[in-house]
Amino acid sequence: MRKAFLGALLVFVVGPLVAQEQVGPKRKILHQQVLEQFTQNFIREAGLTEDQRAEFRQTLRRHFRERGRFAQRHRGLFRAIEEQIRPGVAADEDSVTRVVESIVALGEETAAAVRAAQEEYAGFLAPVQRALLLIHHERFQRKIKGVQRRGMRRRGNRPGGPLNQL
Repeated sequence: MRKAFLGALLVFVVGPLVAQEQVGPKRKILHQQVLEQFTQNFIREAGLTEDQRAEFRQTLRRHFRERGRFAQRHRGLFRAIEEQIRPGVAADEDSVTRVVESIVALGEETAAAVRAAQEEYAGFLAPVQRALLLIHHERFQRKIKGVQRRGMRRRGNRPGGPLNQL
C-alpha cells in the first residue's frame, strides 16, 4: 500500500513540481522523498552497480524535470483549447489551429525526448535493466491513472465538483 501511495505521489508531485519555479518547502520535501523511493526501488530491483547508481540518479532527475515541463505545457495547451471550444461560444479558428498544431508538436517533442532518454540510459544500463525501467514507469503510470480515476469519482467525475447534468 505504501509503495502504491508513493508511486501515485511521484506522478502527481514529481513532474509538475519540478517544472514549477515556486515550490513550497513541504511539497519539495515530499517530491524528494517520492523520487528517492522510486529510485531506490528501481536500483534494488535492477541490481545496479555503484557506478550505475550515480549515473542513474542524475539522469533520472533530469528526465523527470523534463517530463514535468512537458506535462505543464500539455496542461496549458489543453486549457487554451478548452477556452476556445465552449458550448454557445464561437471559437477563433486561427487560434484553435495554432493550439492544435502546438499539441501535435509537443507530442513529437515528447517522443523525441523519450528516444533521447533511452539512448542516454543505454550508455550505462544493460538492455534488461532498461526494459525493467520501462516496466517500472508503465506500472507507475497505471497506478497514477487509478488514483486519478478514484479522485474523479469522488469529485463527481470532474475536477472540483459534482458531475453536471446533461
